[in-house]
Amino acid sequence: MNYKRFLTQVCVVVQEDASSGAYSNTTEDLYDVTIFNSTGWAVGPRTTLTASSDSGITWTVLEAVYPPELLSADDFRAVSFASNSVGWVVASRRQLLYTDDGGLSWTGQAHPFSSKEGAEVHDIEAVSELDAWAVGDWGTVLRTENGGATWLDVSSKYMNHLYGISLLTRAYAFVCGEYGMVLQTSNWGKTWRRVLSPTPNHLYGIYGNVMWRPETGRQSVYAWAVGAQGVIISNAGHDARGGNWTFQPSCTSDDLHDVMMAGAEGFAVGDFGAMCYTTSGGDVWNTDFEAFITPGIHLLGLDFDGTGAEGDWPPAGLWAVGTKGDAPK
Repeated sequence: MNYKRFLTQVCVVVQEDASSGAYSNTTEDLYDVTIFNSTGWAVGPRTTLTASSDSGITWTVLEAVYPPELLSADDFRAVSFASNSVGWVVASRRQLLYTDDGGLSWTGQAHPFSSKEGAEVHDIEAVSELDAWAVGDWGTVLRTENGGATWLDVSSKYMNHLYGISLLTRAYAFVCGEYGMVLQTSNWGKTWRRVLSPTPNHLYGIYGNVMWRPETGRQSVYAWAVGAQGVIISNAGHDARGGNWTFQPSCTSDDLHDVMMAGAEGFAVGDFGAMCYTTSGGDVWNTDFEAFITPGIHLLGLDFDGTGAEGDWPPAGLWAVGTKGDAPK
């Protein structure tokens, strides 16, 4: 496995040197990244937005047009694009921003959580130019099916702060948050099922998908969540409802912030350059990458553009972003 080649690619996005910003073309920290085909966007504090149109070889800080209610001190916390044109950014003070021109101009979108003082929205994921979901404090889950013209409150009864979301389809979602909270819905958030989580640790990132299991002749839901003190939990595809969550052996005791899987292969990233990988669906998580990551970096966001050839390992098209400072979660 050509680890060094892969980490050189990752560090194009990771802010390796806070004094020069040599890779991301910004001296700001980066909190999240989203990739669509060969185009990528990464966001950070003080309205930092940087973009690449050449698979991450070069990055440009966008001098975008923003709505007047956005302050220069506002942080961009999360980003998700559904196409080369349409995407959303989560900003401080519960703001949801929308673009339909690749990030050159943005408009604010009102939502049921807009006026809840002292709370924040933490994550967003788009599955089409019309469909996106967002999660935040006090158990908030928001959903739009018309490009953000209206946002629906589809929150559960639970009040835990929610930090991560993963959409399997337009209707099927996993969310995770405080004290090991994992919830799932298969009907657009009309009802939620609380997973019996094996951990009390806060969970910051989650990833799920639906795969066909030849041995059972049916589809099963596979999902993984990562969080504080390096915890990794998964349902390991036990059944079609995503039940029976158990611990998986982690490669670190540092906080993990994001996770992505492609079949049985996947990565999880976290504080102090933690980068765990698996080729066994999480039965074993290893780490061989720290030597190629500058010490002190916290890796906070992860995305995969799907451009790598099947069976390639490490996979091409996997990107991580990070910070030299303290992790924001």
